[in-house]
Amino acid sequence: MKKFYIIVIAVFWVFSTNAQNDFYDEDNINTIEIFFVQSNWDQLMDNNYAAGNG
Repeated sequence: MKKFYIIVIAVFWVFSTNAQNDFYDEDNINTIEIFFVQSNWDQLMDNNYAAGNG
């Protein structure tokens, strides 16, 4: 059973390391989008920064 867990972890590790290769490829431009529920997200972030939380 221990061997099974080691094999499963190894397979997931290989796939996770390969998934990052395309992200850092200098020939591609990747986009990261963040969506906020609150319409005043910028004010909330400014308030947190001013309060020393970021």
